[in-house]
Amino acid sequence: MSSSRTILGRTAAVATVSLVAVMVLGVILTSWRPAGPASAATVPTNSSVQGITVNGTGKVTIKPDLATLTIGVQAQAPSAADAQAKASAAMAKVVEAIMGNGIAEADIATQWVSLEPQYDYKSDGSTPPTVIGYVSNQTVSVKVRDLAKVGPVIDTAVAAGANQVSGISFSVADPSAAASQARVAAIADAKTRASELANAAGVSLGAATMITEVSAPGPIPYEYRTAAPASDGAGTPILPGTTEVQVDVASELVPEFKAGVFWVPLAALREPNLVVETVAQTLGSSDGLAGHIGERELLLVLDNFEQLVEAAPKLSELLESCPNLKLLVTSR
Repeated sequence: MSSSRTILGRTAAVATVSLVAVMVLGVILTSWRPAGPASAATVPTNSSVQGITVNGTGKVTIKPDLATLTIGVQAQAPSAADAQAKASAAMAKVVEAIMGNGIAEADIATQWVSLEPQYDYKSDGSTPPTVIGYVSNQTVSVKVRDLAKVGPVIDTAVAAGANQVSGISFSVADPSAAASQARVAAIADAKTRASELANAAGVSLGAATMITEVSAPGPIPYEYRTAAPASDGAGTPILPGTTEVQVDVASELVPEFKAGVFWVPLAALREPNLVVETVAQTLGSSDGLAGHIGERELLLVLDNFEQLVEAAPKLSELLESCPNLKLLVTSR
């Protein structure tokens, strides 16, 4: 064949099964070519040897120290210029009031500016709609680093002319420490899940071949909407609660071959009945290969096996006798 193909087989098959039954799980082996016995730790992580893939989640609950507000004004006028001018004047007062609470100018940013016509739609539908005025909207995003000031910022902004408060998001200004704790917890969770799966499957875990962080911490939104201050003059109550920093990871672990990995070259072999004998020679077994392997956890890499398919029944018998034996079969 023109391409290299590798098939990993481990199945409780009877002696009469074909090679296809032995080669149940398919993987791709690229360029790993050891000359003889090797430790399981030498199996390359890019060999795509199938293992156990799990997701882990780590969560750390902390108190937020940053609030982000969206505050805006809406103004109407017969002309576009007047509507825009009214909104701009109102927003200037709102920003001044916000800064009066000790909010730095760098923590205030324009978020949205819009100007739209208002139409009069005739109920009879006999005439097209006509423009009767314009509506201008302007909003700013405000970062409040002292949470005790969130309520006063909203109240003074509304008193200064703001008529839109579209939401509050609480977060942590620097989530790095909490994220680090969450990552540790996520890895521990992934290990626990993998161990449970391995125990259920009756295999041992090796090293992780891949760990990927699939999510990053973000703010937890707290929605708050108002159009005017409370009629009794009471301040706006704000309860920041807690923020949850969550990290999700994906991890892949390959089975551990405690007794090692053995490369069995078969390119020069033409007799199928010599395959098991060649395996025995590679393992240093002079008599009773199944007894020699026993309960040992090892991987046999049978290289260039495509011309020896008649040896499949004998290999099936070997797999039946050795429950911890795994085969990696290659063809070219």
